[in-house]
Amino acid sequence: MSMKDQLLKAGLVSKKQVRKHNQKARKARKKKQSQRESKAVIEAREKAQTRARREQQQQQRLEARRARERAKEQAEARRRVDQILNAHRVRFRSGTQPFWHPSPDRRFLFRLDLPERVAHDVHIGKLGVSWRGPADADDPDVVLIPREIVERIQRIDPDRILFHNDAKPSAPEDALFSAG
Repeated sequence: MSMKDQLLKAGLVSKKQVRKHNQKARKARKKKQSQRESKAVIEAREKAQTRARREQQQQQRLEARRARERAKEQAEARRRVDQILNAHRVRFRSGTQPFWHPSPDRRFLFRLDLPERVAHDVHIGKLGVSWRGPADADDPDVVLIPREIVERIQRIDPDRILFHNDAKPSAPEDALFSAG
C-alpha cells in the first residue's frame, strides 16, 4: 500500500487532493522527460569527451618525447664540447700575470695566474677561457682554448665560454707584447 492510500484510508486527505497531487506529479514527470537529452546527444558528447581526452594524452606524450629528445641533444652537446675541450686545450704552467674570469654561473670571479705570453694571447683574443665538467662544481676546471675552438664551441654551447676577446687589437700584436 502506498503512502497516499494510507493517508486516504486514515482520512487525512481527500480523494480530490490525491487526484490533484497525482496530476502535478504526472506533469512534473512529463516535463522532466521532455527536458531530458536524447541518447544520441549524450553519446555524441561522450564521444567528444573521449576524443578530447585521447588528443590531450597524445599531446602530452608528444611533449614528453620532445622534452626527452631535447635533454638527449643537450647531453650530447655537453659531451661533444667536453671532448673538444679535452682535445684542444692549451696547457701552461702557473705564471705571474693574474687573470680574473667569471664562474660558470656568472656569480663569482676566479683568479687564474698565467704566464706573460699566455696572458697576452688571452688579451688579444688568440685564446679564450672555457670550463669543463659540471657547472655546479665549487672549483670548475678552467681551460684555455684557441680562437677557432672558441668559435666552434660558441656555435654549440655559448654558455661554456667564460671569456673571449673578439675585438680586433688597435696595435700590432708584437708591439703590445714588447711594450708590456
